[in-house]
Amino acid sequence: MKWVTRLLTLLAIVAVLAACGSSSHSASSSTTTPPASSSPATTANTPSSTSPATTPPSSGSTTPATTPVTSTPECATTQLGGGIGSPDGTAGTIFYQLTLTNRGSTVCTVQGYPGVSFVTGSTGQQVGAPAARETGPAAVIALAPGQSASSTLGIVEAGNFGPACQITGVLGLRVYPPNNTTALFVAHTDQGCANSGDVTLNVRPLIAS
Repeated sequence: MKWVTRLLTLLAIVAVLAACGSSSHSASSSTTTPPASSSPATTANTPSSTSPATTPPSSGSTTPATTPVTSTPECATTQLGGGIGSPDGTAGTIFYQLTLTNRGSTVCTVQGYPGVSFVTGSTGQQVGAPAARETGPAAVIALAPGQSASSTLGIVEAGNFGPACQITGVLGLRVYPPNNTTALFVAHTDQGCANSGDVTLNVRPLIAS
């Protein structure tokens, strides 16, 4: 019976040694997996490119309400009175300011040259050639009641032209306001040339007085 006991004891020792060997092998052959190297999420250094909605800047200008344009009528001869100023000048030509004054009750306009010629009286005959026009700017001039526009009128001494001039005494000026066919009479005593080839009058465009 002793040998049976020894045999069982031997088997037990073998079993223990086998268990130890198996545990040591398993531990030595285990593969160690390194921990995952987790990189932190990369944050871009570039600021956000999201642009806010763009609103066009206000121009600051608004379109004004349209105001109806009313045209001011031209002055008719019946609305105007004529006059002549003091003489000025030497060397054969005397200059005067020939005026047209609004005698009416409403605003009217004048623009351009008055037509001027010598006459022998308020209802008399024209003497010589009408006034020649000197080139110049001709602005539209609005005349309120009582306001005037003037034109520089040059009168050449008739004696400068010689006998062919046919010097004739005159008592005034026949004045046609611009764009009118009815004339004004402006009293002015002088001498003119009956010969229409000798022009003794010259006139400039009207300007505001």
